[in-house]
Amino acid sequence: MNHENTHENITLLKQINALYQSLSENGGMQQLAQILEDYIQYPVSICDISYQIIAVSGTMNHMPFGIQRTPGGLLLDSSEIESLRRLQIEKKIYENRQTFLVNPADHPDTNWAFCAIRIHQVPMGYVAVCLPQKGRLSEEQLELVTAFSDVCALEMQRSGLPDNRTGLPYESFLIDLFEGRFTESEMITERLSILGHKLAGYYCVIALESATPLDNHLFHRRQVMALREHYPESLVVVYKDHILLLINQAQPVLLTGTLLAPLETFCARNDMIAGISQPFADIIKISAYYHQALRTLELSDTSNPSVRLYHSTDALLPYLLSNCDYSGLQIGIHHHIYQLIEHDRQHNTDFIQTLRTYLECDRNAALAATTLHIHRSTFFYRIKKIEELLDISITDSHLLFLYELSFYILDYLSR
Repeated sequence: MNHENTHENITLLKQINALYQSLSENGGMQQLAQILEDYIQYPVSICDISYQIIAVSGTMNHMPFGIQRTPGGLLLDSSEIESLRRLQIEKKIYENRQTFLVNPADHPDTNWAFCAIRIHQVPMGYVAVCLPQKGRLSEEQLELVTAFSDVCALEMQRSGLPDNRTGLPYESFLIDLFEGRFTESEMITERLSILGHKLAGYYCVIALESATPLDNHLFHRRQVMALREHYPESLVVVYKDHILLLINQAQPVLLTGTLLAPLETFCARNDMIAGISQPFADIIKISAYYHQALRTLELSDTSNPSVRLYHSTDALLPYLLSNCDYSGLQIGIHHHIYQLIEHDRQHNTDFIQTLRTYLECDRNAALAATTLHIHRSTFFYRIKKIEELLDISITDSHLLFLYELSFYILDYLSR
């Protein structure tokens, strides 16, 4: 008997060691799930706290229940989630540190072994093993599943899956929305409702960035909790060195001082800056607005420490121009601008600066003259000469828009 126990213990240690060694093979969670199935001869699945199925072993992939297949990946079926909650199995998963067996009343023909996956003591998901009604796991196999959950935690951290730091139930699902992995509005609404959040209909994405890059889990959790206090109906996650805030409200989002004052105070206190997307009403487009918020931070001049909030509308032209090549932008400059530049060079005039100042002063002639430090009559004389030279009218709003755009392109290309 002692010899048999010793043999089983040696086998267990070898299997645990093999699981840890498999991390170096970069096979990911899918390979890990299959290794465990090969050892215990029962189907294995790995689920995160957003009820997304990260990996399944070969046999589990063909199970007739529990898995919802979507273009974005595998999800735990909503009926299974309801069952886990109603039977308080989920509560027991996250309260236990070891693998335990349960025979769910909703599936009397099966037994299940569950073990939580924890990162920095925060539950990030669980391992589930499906057994037939009379199936049992030995003590060594239960220990193996517990060790397996620790290996899964290491693999999650190594591969950045999930790349979250606060342990909120909706984190990984919201991150997948930001990355555009789910594109069915009804499914998105249902999943977030299951995760405890009702979509209100109007949104805005805000990306917050620390002036000093931080990789501090405690810092991020505190900041997320603070933002949730200011915006209780909204959702907050940490992803790729940004804190992401999804404003979620029942009325159209107005980016007024009333809405943004708490955010500005938060940024000042935490030495952070924020890129703010344009408001939107179609949750399917969340990924585009997420990237718009990030690009707003990338393209804005963030050197002024007194400015904390950056709006996408202010960075709209740089965003559009950044998607064009150099030669394409060059030929986008109106030919009248080149004509004025050449005329100034040949005749020592100052027409290009006069026109530019007029546009920068919102087409206010008196303000433009004052800015140029010339008399109003001199200003109007120059404008008349420009009109004659180009055969235009200075009241042509379409041309003036093209001139403004041309000056912006010139500035952009000179950076």
